[in-house]
Amino acid sequence: MDRSVIGNLTIGGRGSNRNFHGKVASFVATTLRINQAMPTDAEIKLMITDPKKWLSDYKDGNSFRVAYGQNEQTFINGATYQSNSVLATQVWLMGDGANDSYSNMIRNQVMSLDQNYTKLQLNSMVSNDIQNVSISGLS
Repeated sequence: MDRSVIGNLTIGGRGSNRNFHGKVASFVATTLRINQAMPTDAEIKLMITDPKKWLSDYKDGNSFRVAYGQNEQTFINGATYQSNSVLATQVWLMGDGANDSYSNMIRNQVMSLDQNYTKLQLNSMVSNDIQNVSISGLS
């Protein structure tokens, strides 16, 4: 894809008349490297089943494309504020991440202390909307 992505990203619902009825356990968004092969099936499976292990196995210390350009840098898990690693990859664990709570919002696990740039906003939610879930085959 060579076009800009604009607009809002909504996870779980789009408004009062089009609500999502279900549960979201995690969400991962990341940039793709230019002129590189797409992620393997094994990487995609790990990204879905264990996003934190995916960060350590496939991202940390490896090259990635920055969010706003074609340049590449080395990914740093637990990066500092406003770093390109934090902006290029977001991993939200929907209540299971470090510093996640209704009052803290859902934090990007690349840098869970970030409360300004990549935290997931909980619009139109209440505290009991964050629930424990058990997914068969995952732990």
